[in-house]
Amino acid sequence: MGHSYQSNVSEGNFSESSSPIIVLKRPVILTNDQILHLPTTPVQVLGAPGLNKAYSVLMSVFVLDNSAGAYVADTNSSVQLLYGNIAGATTAVPWVTQLTTPDRWIIQSSFTADVGTGDFANTVLGLATTIAHTENLPLKIADVFDGVADYTGGHPNNTLKVTLYYVVIDLV
Repeated sequence: MGHSYQSNVSEGNFSESSSPIIVLKRPVILTNDQILHLPTTPVQVLGAPGLNKAYSVLMSVFVLDNSAGAYVADTNSSVQLLYGNIAGATTAVPWVTQLTTPDRWIIQSSFTADVGTGDFANTVLGLATTIAHTENLPLKIADVFDGVADYTGGHPNNTLKVTLYYVVIDLV
């Protein structure tokens, strides 16, 4: 089945000459070693977008294959996207059940900016932060919940495929 896309929107604030929005896709596969160290060593998934630009992540999909060996993880473990090294820059999604139960898992989430801290699973928050917290900063994946140490266990065959669907926005 094909898909059709409307590129010119004439309603609201858009005119007939509006450009289409281009949604970009970035898949990254993390190794077992990278997964083990997510609490202390964030993994960059997108480089800095450039001066006066920022990323807006529309959706993320995580495919965790730990069927070869489960991890031992803190009950507060949660996966999070970071703008640069700013903890709490996006909502966190708890994933201790997926880490500690061997299987193949899919986790989908809409990540939006959040200047607070804590775990906001299944909550969509609006972007309300200073430009300095998003402008020209790379996107990283981590588990930055306070007090969470590196995971143990796992298996060399385990992987985590992270796919981000995002747009680059101009800030000026």
